Amino acid sequence: MKIKQNIHIIGGSLYGCLLAYFFSGKKKYEVYIIENSGNLINSLNPISLNNMKLNNGYHVFELPRSQELLNFMMKKIKIKFNYFNNKKKISINKYLINSNAKLIEWPDKIKEKVSIKKNYYDDKQNLNQYFKTDLVKLIKKNSERFTDKFEQCKGYFLPYFLPADIVHKSKNRGMILRDLIKRSKIKSSIAVPKKFLFASIQKPIQKILRKRGVKILFNTSVSFKNKKIEYSNKEKKIDLINKNTKKIFFCMSSAIMLKDIDHKYLKNIENTKRFFYNCLVKINSKEKKLDFSEILCLNNKLPWLNRISSPSNFLKSKEKCLQIEIISKEKLNFLKIKKDLLNEIKKILLLRHDPKFKESKITRVIFTPDKLWTKKGVIKCKKWILNYENKIVSKFDFFPVNMNQTWFYAKEDYKKYY
Repeated sequence: MKIKQNIHIIGGSLYGCLLAYFFSGKKKYEVYIIENSGNLINSLNPISLNNMKLNNGYHVFELPRSQELLNFMMKKIKIKFNYFNNKKKISINKYLINSNAKLIEWPDKIKEKVSIKKNYYDDKQNLNQYFKTDLVKLIKKNSERFTDKFEQCKGYFLPYFLPADIVHKSKNRGMILRDLIKRSKIKSSIAVPKKFLFASIQKPIQKILRKRGVKILFNTSVSFKNKKIEYSNKEKKIDLINKNTKKIFFCMSSAIMLKDIDHKYLKNIENTKRFFYNCLVKINSKEKKLDFSEILCLNNKLPWLNRISSPSNFLKSKEKCLQIEIISKEKLNFLKIKKDLLNEIKKILLLRHDPKFKESKITRVIFTPDKLWTKKGVIKCKKWILNYENKIVSKFDFFPVNMNQTWFYAKEDYKKYY
């Protein structure tokens, strides 16, 4: 009997699970997922605020951008979805603006702070080519929630806070579609699991992978010390890597690898730490419909206010609520800031009644190292994997990857290496 080749997938992320699904379709492979925790796709783990289960931030499949991944989830994993209009908005201080609004449709108070010198954006332009001093200062003040260096996070603001008149020139698949949506060239909708929580995807994917013969090693750690990859469960080593191992796909943050390769270098990013908060705010049921999917925020009083969404829109609940995403360099005292937060929300959404603050939690800690640090980190990881003579495949990502990008990663790697 022909001995099967082994495919090792380090990390049960969505990227790792998709790779496992593709490779398990070939009988010549024995596929293993090595996962440090007891679950797959931990990025989809829910959070709880005021006894209400929520996604850890705004999670949707944006269509048509994520259509292929959505089709896979429906046809292969048998997940059911609800569909909604994609009504993106931006807020600049108290002014709420449709993301597909042209400059002529913007509020006069904001228009007077805009000065368009370029009718396109291709990642090379600076803020001064679109905005006057007041708005430039506002954007840079808000950018500190991500990083101390504006150029590093410019892409979080441009093109999102530009009028729809400005064409975004990009080679990125996702950004091309987003630009067409923003300029109303194509229609867009969003899909959310019928159970609302994206965590509802985790168990069905695990069940399908096991059915296809994938061996999932939960609670199994990976070490990259002494120029060797070692797997262990409860400190007991697991010997899996041998001459039959064809490829080892590293599907986690490269920080995990770098921790063992050069821990001292990794510690240098401690000063880039940011705290990601989720807050739950209840809205009076007599308020008019919350007619938006998400709102990206620029705010002078609350520069840490990042995004507003409304889970109750997706849950079709009579009880209205808002999920507020906050990113801050420092830990926040909500006893001091919640009054200002609620006042700003009331202004932005033109609410007649006072919203009620329910609960807030730090649900993630994120790091935003600069390009030079990241480049050196990637070089260190690339140099280390040479020990395995091209057996290891890695994207060398230090930052989170969106769900749609993981789909393309998995498809490309499978096509290249199967």
